[in-house]
Amino acid sequence: MAKKLILFDLDGTLTDSGPGITASVASALAELGLPAQSPAELRRFVGPPLSTSFEEFCRLSGDAVTQAIEVFRKYYFAGGVFNNAVYPGIPELLETLKAAGARLAVATSKSAKGAEQVLAHFGLLPFLDFFVADDGRFGGGEKALIIAEALRVAGCAPEEAVMVGDRRYDVEGATACGVDALAVGYGYAPPGELERSGAKYFAATVEEAGAVLRALL
Repeated sequence: MAKKLILFDLDGTLTDSGPGITASVASALAELGLPAQSPAELRRFVGPPLSTSFEEFCRLSGDAVTQAIEVFRKYYFAGGVFNNAVYPGIPELLETLKAAGARLAVATSKSAKGAEQVLAHFGLLPFLDFFVADDGRFGGGEKALIIAEALRVAGCAPEEAVMVGDRRYDVEGATACGVDALAVGYGYAPPGELERSGAKYFAATVEEAGAVLRALL
């Protein structure tokens, strides 16, 4: 079945947001007196919901997770949000898909405030029909809930949509909703993660992702 709706993750898929996120995490860990993490360890924070990252990578729980997210966001919105860049070729890809008749949306675990700031700042909003982000309704950014909401907003059946993302969380969320996933290898997944994710489609570059998506329309 031809795809009518293309859902994109944001961090690591449309924009290279790692520098701002990792710097903000490092600052938050220092303020909270938590052990510092290496650059490779900090990369793991790009993609998953923040609550998941602080639970899995810092062994925090309960109120400590909430506090860590608050401190992270203090640093992030003070400047880290724009320590970011659109991947080369993304605007052209979105323009081409839009011209081909696809509906385009972002489905991200990022906070709604952060997502809107990034999309507006980098000129990506005009390409999108809508975006769904963590506005407090989705279990701290649970990807399956966000994708399900995007399908509801679009009035689209799961088999008519495809989810594009750079981490297993995107693929697993899509699979839980009955949506095919395109895993892109230019983002922040550690080695082997995408190969084990169960994604139906794979692309190593933005150009390859474009070829896959155009063939699905």
